Amino acid sequence: MATSGLTRAQVDANIAAANARNAQWIRDGAHSGDPQIKAFNLSYNAKLPLSADVSLYSFGTYGERDAQIGNNFRRPNSTANFTALFPDGYYPLNNIAEDDFQFVTGLRGTLAGWDFDVSSSFGRNFSHQFSNLSVRPSLGAASPTKWSNLANFEFRQWTHNVDLHRSIDIGLAKPLEISIGGEYRLDRFRTFAGDPLAYQPATYTFRPGDQQYDWNVGRVASPVVQGAIVLSPADQADISRKVYAGYVDIGLYPTDAWYIGVAIRTEHYGDGSGSPTGFKLNSRYELTPTLALRGTVGTGFRAPSLTQIGYAQTDGRTSSFFNAATGQTELRPTVAKLVTATSTVGRLLGAKPLKAEKSLNAGLGLVFTPAPALSVTLDGYYIRIRDRIERTGRLFGPGISAILAANGLSDIEQAEYFINAANTETRGFDLVADYSRTLGPFGRLGATLAFNYSRTKVTDVVATPSQLFGANGMSLLAAGSAFFGGDKIGELEVLQPHTKLVRVRLENHGCAFRRRRLSPMATRIMAWEMLMRRS
Repeated sequence: MATSGLTRAQVDANIAAANARNAQWIRDGAHSGDPQIKAFNLSYNAKLPLSADVSLYSFGTYGERDAQIGNNFRRPNSTANFTALFPDGYYPLNNIAEDDFQFVTGLRGTLAGWDFDVSSSFGRNFSHQFSNLSVRPSLGAASPTKWSNLANFEFRQWTHNVDLHRSIDIGLAKPLEISIGGEYRLDRFRTFAGDPLAYQPATYTFRPGDQQYDWNVGRVASPVVQGAIVLSPADQADISRKVYAGYVDIGLYPTDAWYIGVAIRTEHYGDGSGSPTGFKLNSRYELTPTLALRGTVGTGFRAPSLTQIGYAQTDGRTSSFFNAATGQTELRPTVAKLVTATSTVGRLLGAKPLKAEKSLNAGLGLVFTPAPALSVTLDGYYIRIRDRIERTGRLFGPGISAILAANGLSDIEQAEYFINAANTETRGFDLVADYSRTLGPFGRLGATLAFNYSRTKVTDVVATPSQLFGANGMSLLAAGSAFFGGDKIGELEVLQPHTKLVRVRLENHGCAFRRRRLSPMATRIMAWEMLMRRS
């Protein structure tokens, strides 16, 4: 009452009127789910023989996609709305216009007893983000409700490959198979700022008449475009790296029934992400003409992506908080920022340069072929991943706000960054039955039934960095904020479906049917995750 200038009687009357209005609300609090997508795709595939042994080939794809994504409801009396703009509140929209292409050209043939394939490919993806309906409340009731340019992202990749293969008779049951190859790749990731009106400093304090009932008079309006990702010049990135790789793959048959394959691949990342070497050993033994045993063991390596290294953004989403006055958990507009691990703010919040993920995988299975047209495979697998890269939880609290404000981010309420968060182990199995037969002039009939079961367990979690504790040893994180808490562990352990059933039928080369069933828990969790990631 002190800030709005209303009397107690006026406030009580407004509360009664608001309660009557709320009673008529249809409780549609979020326009979540799958986005509306319009897409266009084009592809080609061409081959030109140059001689009896050499062919020139090329293939490529081009696609355009326009997406519209709904968000959580902005209430009429929130700090993200003005009655003059949306008297009944609004659902902000995320709009994305994306174009993507990749073209490959190469030579394939035989030379001096070797099969060779020399190719070069170039691909580019560009994503333009805008909004056909949103508000930046800090601009007041004069804020635009459409934003033509909020953020832009571009990723380019240029890859050159040389692959060689030949068979050599060394006196075993079958010839020795040798494959060697090399790769040179140039990756580049760039981001571009949007409309200055979306990120330049702006502050607005609610005044009488801005909103029906004047609940927020004297309060500061939300400073960001609602439901949107916004890039400022400070967020812009332009990073690239060169990657060199080579491999050797050898396959041999000690007997007609026994195959052994050994492969080694080494890579070098020019940005300091490492120079890993991976190994793979696989084997198959035919126990009978209809039953075979197969197994594999290998190591893997995944360098941090350029996006994980250089991507920064500000977004105006909603987050849940406990309202002591009502005794309920409610959603309210918040301002969150993703910072890079190498930025000043990132380091002050405990971020470290990202390390590569390393993996160990093993599998053992059976192949059963009771008839020429029918095969059944059962494979169990184990995957261990070290230093998985994930985002931290939302970091907020008075101590976090002080760090952000001291670095020119006084409008930011929450921060996060990418970290090497956890070690995980995944166990599961795949069961696949495939039936295929020719129907003469009527084409071909095929039926596939596939079932997958898997469980992922987090075995170790990164510790909260010392920078997030004060001099007295108390955490800088407020209640409800965790560096890498149960919600993040849940994303790794239960977000992906534990069971998956896929049925596919193909008939006459032209008719296809596919049905996919996910475990109910995973479906519910994914729906909730999509909702919470909506802004």
